[in-house]
Amino acid sequence: MNDPTTDPLILWTNGGPGCSSMLGWSQEHGPFVNQDGEADGFAENPYTWNRNASVLYIDQPAGVGFSYCYDHKTMNKTNMPKNCSFDDDTTAVDNVDFIVGWFERYPNFKGNDFYLSGESYGGIYIPMLALGIVEYNNK
Repeated sequence: MNDPTTDPLILWTNGGPGCSSMLGWSQEHGPFVNQDGEADGFAENPYTWNRNASVLYIDQPAGVGFSYCYDHKTMNKTNMPKNCSFDDDTTAVDNVDFIVGWFERYPNFKGNDFYLSGESYGGIYIPMLALGIVEYNNK
C-alpha cells in the first residue's frame, strides 16, 4: 500500500452538523495531529489513515469550515451559515454533486475502491450520501 494510484479513497466527514472535517484531519487521523492543543503542537501521526489510503476531507453542510454556499438573495458566495439554506436532503444532493465533480476532475481515482466514513452526525450524512450515490448511478 501507500500508492495513491491503487490505494482506496476514503471520503471523511465530521458530524455536527456544523463541525469542520479539519477536526478529523488535525486531531484524529490526519498526517499531522495537534497532540497538546497548542498552535505549535503538531506532530507526525504514525497512525495516519493516509499511509494506506487517500483521504478526502469534506466540510458540510454548505458554509461549514472552508466550504461556502450561495446567499440565495444576492447569489454571492458566503461562508456565513445563517445565509445558507440546507437540510439533510439538500446536503446529500450537494455532496453527490461534489463527488461527481471530484471524480470528473480526478478520473485517475475512478478505479480505486471508494469508502464513505464519518463520525457523529456523519451517521446521518453518510447513509444519505450513499443512497444519493446509488440513485445517481441508477440514472
